Amino acid sequence: MKALKRSPRGSSTAAGIGAYREAAGFTAVLRPKLRGAFLLHHLTRDDRPDFILHMSSVAAVFPALGQADYAAANYYLDHLARALDTPEHRVVSVQWVAWREVGMAVAAGVNEDLAFRSLRTRDGLGLIDAALCGGRPVLFAGEINYDSDLMSVLPTYDVALSANIEDKITTGLAALAERTKQNLARVREAVESTEVRLTGQPDGEYTDTERMVGRCLAHALGHPEIDVHADFRDLGADSIMALTIGNSISSCIGRQFDAVDLMSERTVVAVARLIETKYDADVRGDDGGGDDDAWLDELLTMPGE
Repeated sequence: MKALKRSPRGSSTAAGIGAYREAAGFTAVLRPKLRGAFLLHHLTRDDRPDFILHMSSVAAVFPALGQADYAAANYYLDHLARALDTPEHRVVSVQWVAWREVGMAVAAGVNEDLAFRSLRTRDGLGLIDAALCGGRPVLFAGEINYDSDLMSVLPTYDVALSANIEDKITTGLAALAERTKQNLARVREAVESTEVRLTGQPDGEYTDTERMVGRCLAHALGHPEIDVHADFRDLGADSIMALTIGNSISSCIGRQFDAVDLMSERTVVAVARLIETKYDADVRGDDGGGDDDAWLDELLTMPGE
């Protein structure tokens, strides 16, 4: 910057690595944003630019499973903006949802509409202008996808929502409950028709629960053969895929399966054991009567509520 012989009009930080990480990789996720933002502030303290724009993420507000490191990195950017923003030298942090056409979400293949609608490039650029011309140090840049099943997770976070948004979510959840009844029946049928060969047990014997979990994995990941002792991540599963697998298991056992458990129990054998002990469900698939709406209500009550 000193080589420019003048202060730049503005600067931006936009580094990012978002994925499930072991403890050893935690620093690798935190470092690009924390160190980059800190150095940018340190190097411009005596010659402040007109603005600094930090590219934060929806993960700072609505973190997904396995994103504690990425959420913390973006949370730092948000609080840095709140601490340093002044009318003379704007410091703004924009909490982005996925961009549809460019960026990290495209590279990771998660640029479709999920709980939030993905942004077109021109809309994103317009939001940057709005953020820099506005008066707030932190701006959430995203639109709730009221047609998405993932919308149900939003009220479970400790985030204040406007009355208008809460009303729309309530209406959307009512429609979601009806769709879920129909979808779960279809998911269960699809899982039960999935063929998969289990391996890993010396005697070749597998419990009904292990076979069910294996079919759920095969249905989600597309593997014709699964080692019951293989780590799900080695099979291609990630924190987002865990929600799909958890939903498939829920449809088969007839009650909510907490997808968070897939972060600690990461093999077919481990998940089957968990189901048989913690959930105590009839994994054979007997309808057996009962109140279907009761377990559906439990399924729609996501973790954290």
